[in-house]
Amino acid sequence: PFTISASTTVKAIATASGFAQSSVGSASYTSGAPVSDEFTGTSLNTAVWQVATPAGGSVAVSNGELVLTVPGGSNHDPFVPALDAIQAIQPISNVNFDVAVKIDSTLAVHPYSGQGLMVEGDAKNYIRFEVSAGSTVNLGVNTITGGVQSSKFLISPFSSYPVPTYLRLARVGNSYTAYWGSDG
Repeated sequence: PFTISASTTVKAIATASGFAQSSVGSASYTSGAPVSDEFTGTSLNTAVWQVATPAGGSVAVSNGELVLTVPGGSNHDPFVPALDAIQAIQPISNVNFDVAVKIDSTLAVHPYSGQGLMVEGDAKNYIRFEVSAGSTVNLGVNTITGGVQSSKFLISPFSSYPVPTYLRLARVGNSYTAYWGSDG
């Protein structure tokens, strides 16, 4: 017997008399609510965060901020069907939560850029709450269910876009509430 804590990876090898040993298999178990991170270290806390860069890019910690670097020349679209956005991911169990992010970079009116929060079930089922730019800067919430996007809230243009902008997303049961402000 062994104890599964808040985040445990179990590795196992299957054996049977007279047969070759199987390859190592592993499974991860995640439980609990999101963990707060002020990004005060010199590198990303990999015990809390996972990184996804499906189309290139990088994630780093610098001066108490999480820095996502998106190289030009590749599609980093958070839309379906690919979900190619650079992501810092904190796996949690199916629990209520209240999370917030401070965005202190400006968004120029430049097509197809955005920053914010994403709650992901999988690559075809997720919620995006973001400040984005196309022909204007916008604030919006979109749900993607079964790969189909639906806009739930949109301020366009988001002419009062303050720097910094705080985005907060709370879940209670199956209800999600999005908040934004300039003072945290």
